[in-house]
Amino acid sequence: MINKLYIIVLTLTLSVVLGNKLFSQSGSQTFTSSGTFTVPANVTSITIELVGAGGSGGGNGGGGGGGGGYAMGVYTVVPLSDYTVTVGIAGGGVTGGTTSVGNLISATGGENGTWVPNPNLGGGGVGGQGSNGTILNRTGGTGGGGYWTYFGGGGGGAAGSVSDGFNGGNTITWTGNCQTPGGDGGLSGGTPGGAGGKGAGFTDLNCNITNPAGNGENYGGGGGGGNGNGGIPGTGIGGYVFISWGTVPVELASFIAETINDVVVLKWQTATETNNQGFEIERSLDNINFNDVCFVPGYGTTTETKFYNYTDSEVPSGNYTYRLKQIDYDGSIEYSQEVEVEVTAPLVFSLEQNFPNPFNPSTVISYKIPVGGNVTLKFFDLLGCEVATLVNEDKSAGKYQVEFNAENLHSGVYFYRLQAGSFIETKKMILIK
Repeated sequence: MINKLYIIVLTLTLSVVLGNKLFSQSGSQTFTSSGTFTVPANVTSITIELVGAGGSGGGNGGGGGGGGGYAMGVYTVVPLSDYTVTVGIAGGGVTGGTTSVGNLISATGGENGTWVPNPNLGGGGVGGQGSNGTILNRTGGTGGGGYWTYFGGGGGGAAGSVSDGFNGGNTITWTGNCQTPGGDGGLSGGTPGGAGGKGAGFTDLNCNITNPAGNGENYGGGGGGGNGNGGIPGTGIGGYVFISWGTVPVELASFIAETINDVVVLKWQTATETNNQGFEIERSLDNINFNDVCFVPGYGTTTETKFYNYTDSEVPSGNYTYRLKQIDYDGSIEYSQEVEVEVTAPLVFSLEQNFPNPFNPSTVISYKIPVGGNVTLKFFDLLGCEVATLVNEDKSAGKYQVEFNAENLHSGVYFYRLQAGSFIETKKMILIK
C-alpha cells in the first residue's frame, strides 16, 4: 500500500507583488565576419557560441548543401589577450567554411551538394560538426538527394542550441509530371542556426518554368539543389560567433506571486536569454533561510519573450518569500528580487469527496483543518473493518491531500473517515477494477 501526503493550504486573501529585475550582462560581442576578439579587462571567463557556414546546393538536379555544425563552451582566458575569430564563408558552389575562435572552439561548415548523373536520389552534402565545445557539440543536417538533372534536394539545417540540424528532404523520383517540387529544406536545431533552402523543381506541365532553389535561411543553413533548366543552386549562409562574459545574461521582465484557488502561483517573463540553463525556485518562511522548491528549465539563448509559471501546492499557512535563482550553463548564478505572498488557513473543518470516484487504483482525498492538532484519516470496508490508516499525526492548520493506492484491494464500496479534535466526518468511495 502506498500513502503519499501532499499539503495544500486554503487561501482566502490574495497577495501579488510585481517587480522588474535585470540579470545584468557584463558584455557580449557578435561576429558575422572574421576579426579579432580582445578579452576585456578584469574578465577571466568567456562563453562562446558559434555555427559553421552552410554548404551550397549542387547544380543540374544536385543534392542540397549540408548545414553548419554548432558548438558552445565556457573558457578561462587572460584579460586583454587577443583571439583570432574566423567566421566560415559560404558562397555559390562551395563547401561551407569552418568557424572558430583561436584554438578554443570550432564548428566545420556543411559540404556542398553534388550532381548525380543517374536516376538515383543522392548527392546531398554532409553537415558540419562542432568540436571542443565544453557544453555542447552538435552536427548540421545532411542535404537531401537530387534526381538526375531535374529536381534538387533540400539543404540541411544548421545545428543549434536545442538539437542537431535536420536533414534536407530528398526530391521525388521522376514520374513524367513536370509539376514536381524539389526537396524541402531541413529545419535548424535552434537559434542561432538557420534552416536549409528548398531544392529547385518545375511548376508547369511542360517543364519550362522553374521553381528556383532556395538559399539557407539563417546562419549555417545549407542551400537547396538546382536543376538542369536554368535553375541555379541555392547558396549556403555564412557562420556566426557570439561571445559573452560576466554575470548570467538573462533579462527578467517581471516576477509575480499570487494565491489562486488555495495554491501559490508564480509567473515570470524574460525579455532575452543567453546560455540560460534554467531557474531554481526558492521559498522562505522567515525571509532568511531559503529552500529549493523545483527547477524550471530555461530556453538557452533566445531574443524572444518567454513566459514561465509554476504552481506551488505544498504550502502551509503563513507569510512566504519567493525568489528565482537563475543558473547559466557554466554554473554561474544570479538571484532575482524577492516577492512575498500570504497564505491563510481554512475557516472551518471539511472533508472533500475523493477524486476520481469511482477510481482504479488510485484516488486523492482532500481535507481542511482551521486549527492544528492530531489528525487521523482511516479507510474502512463495507463491514466497518479498518483497512488502512492514511494519516495519524499532528498537523498544523491548512489544506491537505492524501493519495491512496488500492492496488491490493478488491472492487467494492469503501468508506474513509476524518477525525480532528471533535470534528468527525465520513464519506463513501467506490473502487472498480
